[in-house]
Amino acid sequence: MAGEDDRRFHPRANTAIEVRSRLLDPSELPLLASSLGRPDPPIPQLHLVKSGTHVTHLASVNLSLGGLSAGGDLEIDAEQAYAKGADVVVEFDLKDGQPLVRAVAQVVWTQMESGRVQMGLMFLLITDSAFMRIQDYIQRQMNR
Repeated sequence: MAGEDDRRFHPRANTAIEVRSRLLDPSELPLLASSLGRPDPPIPQLHLVKSGTHVTHLASVNLSLGGLSAGGDLEIDAEQAYAKGADVVVEFDLKDGQPLVRAVAQVVWTQMESGRVQMGLMFLLITDSAFMRIQDYIQRQMNR
């Protein structure tokens, strides 16, 4: 039986970066759907799109070209815990002197660990430049 690491397509770098996120508003979906496959798709801002929307602060565990694993106390920071299948906007700083990386991701797994929610987020929509910056970041981390 293959282990979890055997199923991964991309190398992962252990990280400890702050990830801010919010649930994607359904009104944002048409623009995103029409942007699939573009090298520079419009990624929604993290700003609040409606009253009652919350930005959640997570701590990343690892990062790959396909997504990231992160955790946080979602009971406090979000209006509801992110469920598997939820679409979110994520934003994080790679500490490379460039703007924050922003992407649309989907929650692919969740689990409770020591009273905190851990989750896997798969990137669905990301600019080519952000993708390349993540690739450079992972390479630097692996060469340490």
